Amino acid sequence: MSPLYAHFTETIQGLTTIRAMQASARFQQDFGVKLEESIRAQVTASAASCWLALRLQLLSSVIVGGAGVLTAMTSAHTSSPGMVGLAISYALSISGLLSGVLSAFSETEQEFIAVERVGQYLKLPQEPNADGSADAPFSWPHQGVIKFNNVHMSYRENLMPALNGISFETSTYERIGIVGRTGAGKSSIINALLRTSDAISGQILIDNVDINSLPLNVLRNRVALVPQEPFLFAGTIRDNLDPRSLHLDSEIWNAITHCLTSPLVQSLGGLSGRIETGGSNLSAGQKQLLCLTRALLKSAKVRHNFMSKENFKSFLS
Repeated sequence: MSPLYAHFTETIQGLTTIRAMQASARFQQDFGVKLEESIRAQVTASAASCWLALRLQLLSSVIVGGAGVLTAMTSAHTSSPGMVGLAISYALSISGLLSGVLSAFSETEQEFIAVERVGQYLKLPQEPNADGSADAPFSWPHQGVIKFNNVHMSYRENLMPALNGISFETSTYERIGIVGRTGAGKSSIINALLRTSDAISGQILIDNVDINSLPLNVLRNRVALVPQEPFLFAGTIRDNLDPRSLHLDSEIWNAITHCLTSPLVQSLGGLSGRIETGGSNLSAGQKQLLCLTRALLKSAKVRHNFMSKENFKSFLS
């Protein structure tokens, strides 16, 4: 059912684009193919269940018939009627017992698929140089000066570089904007800075410290990021702003006040206010404000904010 649900969700989310590109017939055909595959799997599972039930009933009938034949063959002096009835009653219930055992076994094996997936994820190769070769200086970064020195970065081998010899340097406490067309490398600069994709060559410095020498957890904890699509999960406002419970309520309220989010938080019931999955009970601008508050609470010297024109308009409103 997963491919069917995924295709249905993608179709609903991109319904406007599908109609604009006149691709409705193709998506209907794809949905029909996936639906047929799902029904075929369900029919196969039903046939297997019927086959198993028939075999268990035959086995139970053989056992009951065998018990009756053995009872008839033995003399009345060696077997009592009570024991005969007890044997037949137990033989009649063996079909249900076997069915329950096999159902429990199959359900256990099915649930262990999740355990197998977790095991596969645990065996994934670690990111290169995740532990780093040096510790970050105390209270690093101080000024948030970023320097790219002839950086080349590609997402995979045998692909054209997403960053081809990028070199620039920011000033102390400077606010800059990276503007460019789709595919120009705006997000690639952030990926290289966070080392989600390591640079092929070149050097990236933050306050004269090479980020390749730092552990990944230190680097990513010292850099705040506000994504273009605000990320919120089901829970309280405090859980969304401070997932690790590292800050006091006064610090959280200070960040909320600086981001002008106090009316929103108070209308939701304070820090214990409920946020639905994905922030479905909030507007796009409100979700962006909460993500901005979370980044401000991190007290990072380097902050990145992805914002499209539409999100920027809703953010201003």
